[in-house]
Amino acid sequence: MTANFSTRPIRLLYLPNEFTHFIQSGPREIFEEMLNDHTLDAYHVFSYLLETQTLGSADVSIKKLLRIANDFQPTIIFWQHIGKFPITTDLLTELRNLSSQPLLVYHEGDAYGKYRKRLTPSMKLLAKFSDLLFTIGLGELAGYFRDAGARNVIYAPHCVDTVRFGVKWNPNEGDRSGVVMIGNLLDDNPVFRNIPFLRFPGTVERVQFAQRLYKRIGKRFKVYGRGWEKYPFSAGSVAYADQEKVLRQNLLSVNWDHFPNIPYYFSDRLPISMISGVAHATNYHPGYELLFKNGEQLVYYHSVQAAVDDIDWLLSQPANRLIEIGIEGERFIRKNLTASIVYRRMVQIIKEKLFGESFQ
Repeated sequence: MTANFSTRPIRLLYLPNEFTHFIQSGPREIFEEMLNDHTLDAYHVFSYLLETQTLGSADVSIKKLLRIANDFQPTIIFWQHIGKFPITTDLLTELRNLSSQPLLVYHEGDAYGKYRKRLTPSMKLLAKFSDLLFTIGLGELAGYFRDAGARNVIYAPHCVDTVRFGVKWNPNEGDRSGVVMIGNLLDDNPVFRNIPFLRFPGTVERVQFAQRLYKRIGKRFKVYGRGWEKYPFSAGSVAYADQEKVLRQNLLSVNWDHFPNIPYYFSDRLPISMISGVAHATNYHPGYELLFKNGEQLVYYHSVQAAVDDIDWLLSQPANRLIEIGIEGERFIRKNLTASIVYRRMVQIIKEKLFGESFQ
């Protein structure tokens, strides 16, 4: 649909999803690296949400975006997590009609459902206009974007940035015995619990999992996150950047993830937990058997009862067994799911899928 890309410079305009300065430290660092190693010929960041906060208006922010785009003349516009940000057909048409004929790439890093947390009008519009859409799960999640008009939907998993996480440590040091879960409790409300299609996917099981595990192992189990305050295992909240410190105080990290029916999906908790070097256990999503070696790199379970039993079994093993799982999990993440690997792979896919050019 576009002239041969090999004859044109690779000029990337990145629109990150940021409510605070430089929260997207992973992709920012990787795109800078790609500029320095000449994978990119030019690179510019327009933090559209921060600009809207600073300028006080989405309309003013959009006008600034258009001025920058006309001056910069990108060949790739990489728009991340549009959410409810107000966009229009006129805006996207004007971006697509820049003289540089840019590819419009939409990167969506959240999961969505049919009834709860549905696609917004802006997301549907951007999906329809996108040349390529990256999503963190397949199955029904990818189907929602295809139904909105997306023509090329490609899986790009959550990853972890090594700016904030993965600091080297010695997992054999210290006397660790605790079990920790980091995750917020959403919709702990009887109205939602009693109407199945209104439940936030996975929330009921997350509560059951935490309650049963606490009943089984007692005070060894702590949960960090909002919404758990009334439960005896609540340890309060933890700052996003402090997760690794909390994880490394324990022998095992566990989870019951949301959207359990979305194939290949996991939240960023999984790569953050695994790169910490602490053994990790979580609920199964379709496709996990192709992604992970169960019992070696992490442990996954298919039901709440199986989760409690599997964790009980893990805790009956010598500590060295769990330390080995943690080490193998960290190796897996460093090899497959760092921000550097995943974002470079996305650039590779852009070139190969849309321009018929092999990535060098």
